[in-house]
Amino acid sequence: MNGEIWVTVQEFTGLPGLPGSAPNVRKKLETFVQDNAALCRKREGSKAMEYHLSALPAEIRAAVLKRRNQIETSQGLITLPEKKVSAPWRTS
Repeated sequence: MNGEIWVTVQEFTGLPGLPGSAPNVRKKLETFVQDNAALCRKREGSKAMEYHLSALPAEIRAAVLKRRNQIETSQGLITLPEKKVSAPWRTS
């Protein structure tokens, strides 16, 4: 996977396939990176830990990328165009 995407525990909370509370999300993320310390780092200027997106299962990566309006392909990440929502009740 191309790109350097680092995500905090708070950004993972509520995603499918992960627990709902931050402490339990942190425990789960630690299991994903336990064999590779390079996939976890302290966020600069903060106490928060960040986890590299490549350490995660495909379903969780997809959910994170969806929140960022991106998808992962064999060629790398693609940023999707923003959807413009029209307001049918408004007149020009």
